[in-house]
Amino acid sequence: LCHPYEMVTSDCWVSCFACGSTSLARAVGAGFAKSSECGACFRTTRFSVEGATIAGPAAALWRRVAAGEAERTAARAAARERRAQEGIVGGTPLPKQGTCKHYGKSYRWFRFPCCKKAYPCEKCHDEVADHEVEWATRMICGYCSKEQIFSNKPCMGCGAAQFKARTTHWEGGKGTRDQVVMSRNDKQKYSGMNKTTSKKQKAKK
Repeated sequence: LCHPYEMVTSDCWVSCFACGSTSLARAVGAGFAKSSECGACFRTTRFSVEGATIAGPAAALWRRVAAGEAERTAARAAARERRAQEGIVGGTPLPKQGTCKHYGKSYRWFRFPCCKKAYPCEKCHDEVADHEVEWATRMICGYCSKEQIFSNKPCMGCGAAQFKARTTHWEGGKGTRDQVVMSRNDKQKYSGMNKTTSKKQKAKK
């Protein structure tokens, strides 16, 4: 899609209102202004162009394109201002690398659409907000502060994991290990399975 980028100047003929004679004005464009004497009646002639507009079937489309680009530019400027107020600087880690008192292994902040502000989690949002939370669709990496679409994949900017992966090493609690859910490549999965218990030990149980 093509749209106007810059209007070039043009030469045009100018008529004197007093005698009707014409003269050539060169490099006329928006903002052009000139005063001179008419070559026929010697009266002072003032000629100016305040602006220019584009006519034709494509003019309306071009105006919509320009308006849309202006809106996007304003939105980007507002986003930069919002990030500056929140203390988010691209290329640097978030405070505590994005963790909070509620989630110590989540290394990211979330951008909540209800207020367009960033918080480490929905609980942090609710502690200070006076409105109901809406689930975030964007997140900010705790290591490099790159804002991106929410996902559980590594950061698009630095490649860092956004949360500590849950493992089954100590699954079950109290320091025990659930061998059922352990990987078969884990050497501890079958540990102790061939051990025998003496009749004396069984009798004590």
